[in-house]
Amino acid sequence: MVAAHLLDLGYDASHLAAWIGQLAHQRVGVDEVLQGAVALDAATPREFTVE
Repeated sequence: MVAAHLLDLGYDASHLAAWIGQLAHQRVGVDEVLQGAVALDAATPREFTVE
């Protein structure tokens, strides 16, 4: 559900995969994952140019 919500917000799947991969590498718990997801949810939207 968390990933689906972040995808709905416009986050790229590869960005989210890298983000969760870093968290897994750090062996964080579910609390830290949810805190990180809340921070992504609250972040100001940014625009990117892809060439």
